[in-house]
Amino acid sequence: MNKNADRQRSSTAGVAREAAPDRDQGRYKATSSAAPAYGSASGGRPGARHQAPRRHEPIDPRVVYADLLEDLEERNQGFAWACCPFHDDRRPSLCVNLESGWYKCHSSSCGETGSNIVGFVGRLLGLEYAEARRHLETHYGS
Repeated sequence: MNKNADRQRSSTAGVAREAAPDRDQGRYKATSSAAPAYGSASGGRPGARHQAPRRHEPIDPRVVYADLLEDLEERNQGFAWACCPFHDDRRPSLCVNLESGWYKCHSSSCGETGSNIVGFVGRLLGLEYAEARRHLETHYGS
């Protein structure tokens, strides 16, 4: 009798294990046939194509700052000072890092600050971030 009980237990246990994945697969089938992601080649916005992300060449902040700030004075440890283009300035108050692109105006009336060269160009030329990035790639990229 123990042999029959063991057989029934093993056969029902095997059926229960096999039935559970079928039930789970049925539950998730609706999500797998959902509409493709936005902007993909087979759906999303009409006419949109999937594009692989582009790798951007690093743009040297030293070259950009030297071009845009005519009175740039290079000091020690990769920093330089210039008159701030965001307000009327007679003495250099804008400090820039020529390696990372960081900038900060130390004038009490301005205080403009940013963490990269793209933000500086965008603020100076009145461009959004993506437009400023394209401007930098066009004029200073390789």
